[in-house]
Amino acid sequence: MLEYHPDTNNSHDAHDLAIELNKAKDILLSADKRKQYDEDLDYWARKDAEQTQRKKEAEQAQRRREAEANQRKKEAEQAQRRREAEANQRKKEAEQAQRRREAEQASSRQETSGDNDSQEDALYGQVWKELVHQPV
Repeated sequence: MLEYHPDTNNSHDAHDLAIELNKAKDILLSADKRKQYDEDLDYWARKDAEQTQRKKEAEQAQRRREAEANQRKKEAEQAQRRREAEANQRKKEAEQAQRRREAEQASSRQETSGDNDSQEDALYGQVWKELVHQPV
């Protein structure tokens, strides 16, 4: 302890160090002071452990909230892709239905024009027969 005494140590903090050493010596030599010191040490160790636990729990809660937010974002993106796929499917089905209607209309026009041609042919044929079979 003499090596830390301010009279023998020229360090600028030798005086403060000597005071701290004397306090430690008093605590270690007195049973009551040592008991109080141990209780205080335990108290602050518990406080520190509690604070560390609270910090750990807060970090876990933050990670959980971030994971939940990421999951909600992922689900929203999946829902958006699903809606887009459904819209594309409806558009494709509407286009197919339009092409079917157009094909049916074209087919109907052909049948109608074909019927007209057949009717015209029949009429011309009938007129021709009448003209051919007329007595001269």
